[in-house]
Amino acid sequence: MIPRSPTDSEAAAPARRKHKHFLDKNEALTLATSIAGVHEQKAIRKVQSHQAQLDHREDRPTRISSSKKKLKETKALLAAQRAQAKKRRNQERKQKPKPQDETPTMSRGGAAPDPAPEKPRKRVAFAGIPDRIAGSSS
Repeated sequence: MIPRSPTDSEAAAPARRKHKHFLDKNEALTLATSIAGVHEQKAIRKVQSHQAQLDHREDRPTRISSSKKKLKETKALLAAQRAQAKKRRNQERKQKPKPQDETPTMSRGGAAPDPAPEKPRKRVAFAGIPDRIAGSSS
């Protein structure tokens, strides 16, 4: 087939454009109210169905499986044991005699106890640095 070239009659007829159709004020208001009414009814149906689902859920008794019950009981038992052990440790700590402070205090006789002899300081040797360079001035 040979491609057909447009004839003079087809080329002369311009494509018809649709003119814009504007609504007047009353038509626009009625359209807006009908659209708003539809949206409002949709929203009301959603709320009602959601409320029905919530009511249905509240009617069901909540069942806890036996394994979850056992787990809860075990956790409660362990927590109680930890609390008792902590209480026992605190009581033992309170019953132990407190160690004497190392700072000298005045006794009833008015004489201070002998001060504890000073311990010699330990020297630290840095890796790869001789002791005389590291700056030990003790």
